[in-house]
Amino acid sequence: PRLINNITLRDPDNKVISNTAFTYSLSASNRYYFLDTVTIDNKTYSFEYYNRSGLPNESNALGTDYWGFYFFCAEVTLLGTGNVSSFWDMYLNPTVTYPARMPSLECAKRGILTSITYPTGGMETYEYELNTYSHKGLQTLGGIYYSDIGSNQLAGGLRISKITLGNMVKKYRYVTYFDPNNPDAASYAGAPSRGILYRLPGVPYFGRSVLNATCIDGEPAVVYSKVIEFLADKSYTEYTMRSPLDKPDGDNTQNSNYYSVWSSNSSVFSNYPEMAFVGSLGKASSRSLERGQISNMKIYDGNNTLKKSISYSYATDPNRYTQNVAVVNIASTADQALARLGLELGLAYFNNGLYF
Repeated sequence: PRLINNITLRDPDNKVISNTAFTYSLSASNRYYFLDTVTIDNKTYSFEYYNRSGLPNESNALGTDYWGFYFFCAEVTLLGTGNVSSFWDMYLNPTVTYPARMPSLECAKRGILTSITYPTGGMETYEYELNTYSHKGLQTLGGIYYSDIGSNQLAGGLRISKITLGNMVKKYRYVTYFDPNNPDAASYAGAPSRGILYRLPGVPYFGRSVLNATCIDGEPAVVYSKVIEFLADKSYTEYTMRSPLDKPDGDNTQNSNYYSVWSSNSSVFSNYPEMAFVGSLGKASSRSLERGQISNMKIYDGNNTLKKSISYSYATDPNRYTQNVAVVNIASTADQALARLGLELGLAYFNNGLYF
């Protein structure tokens, strides 16, 4: 691996202005490098991680939950999974109930940053919890729609639950209801989540569904529309963020510019049904760059009095909605048929101007 060990800043006379050194360590069968310290001009920052030795070796690394985060069981494929077709519908909307693919907090935390020790000796610690969602996108040949599923569900990946630095403790709530007079109430555990499951996970099967029905734009699995950060004195900050609920992707119609299940060469669908491509094809209408942005921040004191409100606006290039992206997400080429499909689509694109 290529790791940066040292960065030296010099002036035009080649005199050293600043020097930064990095140290690393190996864990878990020498497969993972961890940044242990950063020293800037003799001031050292050190980092600790959760159960780094518990990360999987090469043979176990493919055992993951629906979202690709490590799960301590073997990789789930067609073999030995039973009637897995009951775990998705015809449009590849998974029920997200297959036991061997459900997220694990213990496994997801392995290797995560847990603390930073500063040159002054102070330590900042981090605690995490699994993502949750109460809305999810449902795909059809006509597009994707967001539905309130009526209860909280767990999703892969982690979110911050608590940050401690000295006597300052920041806690976070990702729920629709927040009582500033009782911010630590146990009832929050069952309150509806502000999370929206935008990235639909793949399903445990090598077949049509391995065309992973996910966002292609690097968006996280769950996007939150609101996050509350509160302190011990009951003061809190409310962050409202853009999400798929107010910034959905373009037009929910089946045409070549939006959620297309269409090709300039229709023979592609002779052996692979259109349903296999729902949500997997590049689309020109993505608004993922606008989601996750803070639209408003409100700061309240310990008496629940609003002290400051800040609204944010962002520049957007409207022309990017007409820029087509020709792409198919293939989650794995372990199945030779899928590798062949990828090759066929690539050749068709280059030789015949195939686009989606």
